[in-house]
Amino acid sequence: MTYSIVLVEGVRDRAFWAGWLLQNGWQDARDRDKDNVARDPFGKSVSGDGKFAYYGVNEAFVLVVPCLGESRIDAKFEHYVGVVYDKIQKESEVYTYRLIVCVDADIDDTQSEMNPTKNRDAVSLLVGKAEAYILRKKGEAEPKKILPVSPDANGNWSLFDSRCSVQVVRWQTDTPLAQGIPTKQTLERLVCSAICEAYPERLQEVALWLTDKSENPKAYAWSHMAGWYADHGCDDFYKEIWREEKVRPLLERKLNEIGAWEVFASLSHPNLT
Repeated sequence: MTYSIVLVEGVRDRAFWAGWLLQNGWQDARDRDKDNVARDPFGKSVSGDGKFAYYGVNEAFVLVVPCLGESRIDAKFEHYVGVVYDKIQKESEVYTYRLIVCVDADIDDTQSEMNPTKNRDAVSLLVGKAEAYILRKKGEAEPKKILPVSPDANGNWSLFDSRCSVQVVRWQTDTPLAQGIPTKQTLERLVCSAICEAYPERLQEVALWLTDKSENPKAYAWSHMAGWYADHGCDDFYKEIWREEKVRPLLERKLNEIGAWEVFASLSHPNLT
């Protein structure tokens, strides 16, 4: 059985994961509880702080945690390393754990900088800090200097004698630059490119509307939402695109291309990675 914790930047990422999970057969944890409370497999409430929780096949469990900014992910990661450590010490059943860091790549295709947010070195150092934390919890001597931990051949990291896998999902897409699609590699770029591939005529309409306006990636996503999905509101927009027959297969293909679908599949099938 797997217990996965997905650390996302914000509430729009959380909504996208919600649509992704629900569309693929996962169940809102609240629907399993007579009091409509989201509980983990140990019966503990995981509500609060904007967290969403889901159950999948094989009793797999996923907790999606909005960190409210990329700068806060490190602190949340360290916190949930402690949560996993405590669960491993107390549990009577053997779970496989996953800590998934999900961020915008933040590379701008119009600029030369090609170093993504939370690159391999950054996550390697984060895992190194986690290993030092584990030694401290065990009462053992910590290293004088925190050293980065190299990923395995699949690009993942391991903690707790391989009981916990650390993985990274970066929102990006190889879709060529075009008017109506943001230049920066973000969740909005991925979503807008899928929508515009399904409905090419919207490219020009969004580009025309945004002439001399904000170039923030969110402006593009909200333009699509206001123009064609306004009945669903901001949060449900990122779920509705998963329900739309023309857009969903394009999202699936793009997530496959960046390796995100493999991470997603491993949530309920731990031997896939």
